[in-house]
Amino acid sequence: MKNSIILMVFASFFFSLLFVACGGGSPDGSNDSGESGGGTGSIYGIVTDKATGEPLKSAGVELFPVGLKTVTGSDGSFEFLDISAGYYNLFVTKTGYGETKSSTIVVESGKSARGDVQLEKASAALRIVDDEGNDIPDPELDFGARLDDVSRSFNIFNDSLDSLDWKITKTADWIKSISEESGELKAGKTLGIIVVIDRSLLREGENITQLHITSNNGNKQLRIKATNSDVVTLDATRIKTTSATLNGELIVNDEEYTETGFVYGGMATPSFDNDAMTVSNSSVQLGSFGNAVSDLGESRTYYYRAYAKNDTKTVYGETKSFSTLKIDEYVTLSGGLVVAKKDAGKVNWYDAIDMCNNYTLAEFTDWHLPTKDELLTVYNNKNSIGNFVEGRYWSSSTWNGYNSYLVSFTDGSVTKSDNENSFYVRCVRTAN
Repeated sequence: MKNSIILMVFASFFFSLLFVACGGGSPDGSNDSGESGGGTGSIYGIVTDKATGEPLKSAGVELFPVGLKTVTGSDGSFEFLDISAGYYNLFVTKTGYGETKSSTIVVESGKSARGDVQLEKASAALRIVDDEGNDIPDPELDFGARLDDVSRSFNIFNDSLDSLDWKITKTADWIKSISEESGELKAGKTLGIIVVIDRSLLREGENITQLHITSNNGNKQLRIKATNSDVVTLDATRIKTTSATLNGELIVNDEEYTETGFVYGGMATPSFDNDAMTVSNSSVQLGSFGNAVSDLGESRTYYYRAYAKNDTKTVYGETKSFSTLKIDEYVTLSGGLVVAKKDAGKVNWYDAIDMCNNYTLAEFTDWHLPTKDELLTVYNNKNSIGNFVEGRYWSSSTWNGYNSYLVSFTDGSVTKSDNENSFYVRCVRTAN
């Protein structure tokens, strides 16, 4: 009997070692990659509202620990294909809901594992939202330096089932007026608030204050920023891997400035006093000006300020920043078609259109879902672009009002499908 027990313990230990050696991972998801090396499988599921059971469209789904991402379709569904066998978790997020981590999902070779997820609505609270009703993570109103820019607005939203009593408190004297400073906000209602500033009360340079928004169910702060300067720093353009164009505007020339330009570098507040790099113009006139800068580092963040100066005085615009590009974020094909080097997700056709129209990569925001012909060009160059799956990709070309064309990245064949079905998405843009 004793020998039998020893034999059973040894056998159990042996098969445990064999399972780990085959790459099965750890049930708590703590393995390094989530991969087992034992073939591939898939995960699919539906994200629903925990209270109502309704499917949730456009929820973000991330597969941990490999970092693959997608969003749910109109029926709440999602899918990850061709993933290595092993242990995984799903992280699911959606505006207005709490973030959820799924229980461990076991993927076996050649099989599809189900990973349905329920999301619970976040606790009711006062929210600051944009005009589309989306939360603003770090709320700010930036009035810049333009003399005629004195009025801006924001929205407060009550997502609870009860009314909110709210109040706004200001501390800076240059906040001239607020359209409404207190009141009652009914459940599910949004209220627009207009803020007006008095530029004559601004001190020179950057002025920052906070509006304190309090309620009986949550408090928020809104940052208000305005600049008092004769020169304005504008957003950088033509950002490449090692170059960019810096832009500014001279709005007042009462001081008879003799030079305009930019100070820039890795420091948070570049100036002539801290060894920042400079680029200048000897010809000065009211209005916009710009300077190209080169010899920048790849994938680095630079801070810059426009300036105007004469023999006795130097004034600066506000500090802005930009990041140079990574070489491997996109590929530019002959003919000028620019292709992202990663998929945007796997969604239905309607969401694919929206996803690419709202796509931001390498500081570019003019991406779009490729036409059928553009997608065929992408397929013909798929090896040089890389990172495609053996599946079908949406094009923007429609067959009728309910079906659109796809290109298979397995064999290049063109097919069509109902717009409600989910397929892969790769965004493109046209080089300037």
